[in-house]
Amino acid sequence: MHGLCFSPYGEGQKPGDLITEAQIRRRLEIIAPYTKWIRSFSCTEGNDMIPKLAKEYGLKTLVGAWLGDDKIINDKEMKALIQLSKDGFVDIAAVGNEVMYRGDLSED
Repeated sequence: MHGLCFSPYGEGQKPGDLITEAQIRRRLEIIAPYTKWIRSFSCTEGNDMIPKLAKEYGLKTLVGAWLGDDKIINDKEMKALIQLSKDGFVDIAAVGNEVMYRGDLSED
């Protein structure tokens, strides 16, 4: 497959739970032989390790910053995405791609 949406969450976990490097590595080891790209959805709570580790496995990255209705969390997401980009771990950046669909933020 050309690319996959990537989620490292294990059973009983959900977005917002902290994820570990070991979790990410386990999933990357499974999928890396079968894809060239991964897409992640957040840059906080351990998700910032996804693009870094993906590069170790030779994968390209589409890295997302999850935006919602909490300005403090949004700022953390954006700062982390910018830093990951500056550090060379982001091939494509996606910012809040569903935030208006969910109604968390307006276009303004």
